[in-house]
Amino acid sequence: MGTRRMKHAFIALVTMIFCLPLVQMRLKIIPEEQLIGADMAHPLPALEWSGLWRGEYQRDFEQWFSHHYGFRASLIKTDNQLFWSLFQETTVPSMTVGKQGQLFD
Repeated sequence: MGTRRMKHAFIALVTMIFCLPLVQMRLKIIPEEQLIGADMAHPLPALEWSGLWRGEYQRDFEQWFSHHYGFRASLIKTDNQLFWSLFQETTVPSMTVGKQGQLFD
C-alpha cells in the first residue's frame, strides 16, 4: 500500500509541476520582468470553425502561446545561463565571447 501512495504522490507532483506555467500565465501570481530584444507580438486568435478546419487557428494559437506561457522569461534566462555556464557558449548568434569571458553584442 505504501508504494501505491508514493506513485499517486509522484503523479500529483508531476502534474502540479506541469500545471504551474498555466496557472502563472492565467493568474500572474509571481511578477516577472519582460525580456529585452526583438519579440513580435502575436494576438490571441479568434476561434472560428473555418480557421479550425484549415489549421490556421492551431498555427496562430501556437504562435500566441509560445510567447505568453507562464515563467517564459525566467525559463529562457535559466536556459541561457545554463548553456553559458556549462559550455561557455551563447545561444545568441550576434554575441561574441571576449578573451576573458566577456560577452559583446
